Amino acid sequence: MTAKLAPVKFRAKSMIAGLAPYGKILGLLVVLYVWLILGQPREAIPIRVGEFVKATSLTFEHASLFWITRTCFVLGGLALGLVLANAWCRFLCPTGGLLDLIKGASLFKFYKTEDCNGCDKCLKICDMGTRPGEKNCTNCGDCLGSCPVDAIRFGRG
Repeated sequence: MTAKLAPVKFRAKSMIAGLAPYGKILGLLVVLYVWLILGQPREAIPIRVGEFVKATSLTFEHASLFWITRTCFVLGGLALGLVLANAWCRFLCPTGGLLDLIKGASLFKFYKTEDCNGCDKCLKICDMGTRPGEKNCTNCGDCLGSCPVDAIRFGRG
């Protein structure tokens, strides 16, 4: 939802756009490390109840460095998402990293045919800033009607 407010859409083909999605894989590895190796440390999740401002200040007052670091990372990703469209989803989300790893096994997906002329109209309409079948493609189908040569299909690919 923050992508609609973000002034920067970042649709360009660049080295940063090509490498940044691997941040999701790194995020997935960190999450798995915390969950499997550290045993999901519950002391790193301080929960307070009561008046919001007082509860929030108590949370930060009694939080561990791990929790504060994680919170700053998530809030920083959200703030980046207010400037750069879908920054969290495209570059940081651990769930997206897992889905990127297993999407090759999906039976049906959106894909480009050899008729694609590289006009990038699908790239301009895509919220994730990608083309069908490439990194970060979520198979949402928003690009389906945007192709002037009808080079986008849904099926086995």
